[in-house]
Amino acid sequence: MFNLVPVNMLEVKQKLEWSLSNNIKTNEEQIIIDALKENVQSMVNDVLEGPYWTVKWVNDDLEIPDISQNFIENISMKKDTLIQKFKNNAPVLIQQLFKEVQRIVKQN
Repeated sequence: MFNLVPVNMLEVKQKLEWSLSNNIKTNEEQIIIDALKENVQSMVNDVLEGPYWTVKWVNDDLEIPDISQNFIENISMKKDTLIQKFKNNAPVLIQQLFKEVQRIVKQN
């Protein structure tokens, strides 16, 4: 259960409950942030066919640097934060993120 990468709020709640019951200090927002990073990292790895870029969380956005840690692009949402979008409709957000990852990789 600890290795679960949530893709919806039900899984976030499950991971939060499991973490707290195992004395891991965390909160819902941190689990969502980790889920966003891990999901996008997986997408990047799939599109690049390897772990060449590392996704980071910077100022409420996902940042994608290249293998040399040079900035490539941020993924952010104009209206709501990524966290709020995940809470409102995680499956749709994940689809949007995948399209963004594909676009970023294609352009770089």
